Amino acid sequence: MPEHLKDQTQAAMRLAFRLTAREGMARLEKQAEWLGREYPSAAASLREGLAGMFTVSRLGLSPHPARAIWALVGRLDLSRFYDGIESSAEEGGRPAFDPQLLISLWVYAYSQGMGSAREVARRCEFDPAFQWLTGLDEVNYHTLASFRVERQKELDELFTQLLAALIARKGW
Repeated sequence: MPEHLKDQTQAAMRLAFRLTAREGMARLEKQAEWLGREYPSAAASLREGLAGMFTVSRLGLSPHPARAIWALVGRLDLSRFYDGIESSAEEGGRPAFDPQLLISLWVYAYSQGMGSAREVARRCEFDPAFQWLTGLDEVNYHTLASFRVERQKELDELFTQLLAALIARKGW
């Protein structure tokens, strides 16, 4: 399968992860139908992975803490975390990770008793909740650790406020 189709399929998968399970599966089934016209084996692989992708949605926990944390962090004023993120057409490389993602990963990790950047990065490879947060993107431990070290003061304040609010919430 050509690289541009792989990229398009990965983008569809990331988007589907942000939707409800039903909407996400429907969107990916359309992608699989489209792929199946010229690449039946790729479509078959996509279909095989559909059920596993939505494990977080099927846990029966409504809402799942990972989703609740994502939504809660998304409602906060994170402008101070976006300061200093720059883009340059002259320099290549991967785009910066969204601070909402990095903050959500750390908050969820702390709520699960994890404090190691290596462990969080490892969980992003197989744990459905972490995969849902990342939209199946790879986040390496160095990125996680650097973000935490460089923004320690702001994060400590934010984490204290967020975890207190989450603990106070009923049903958790």
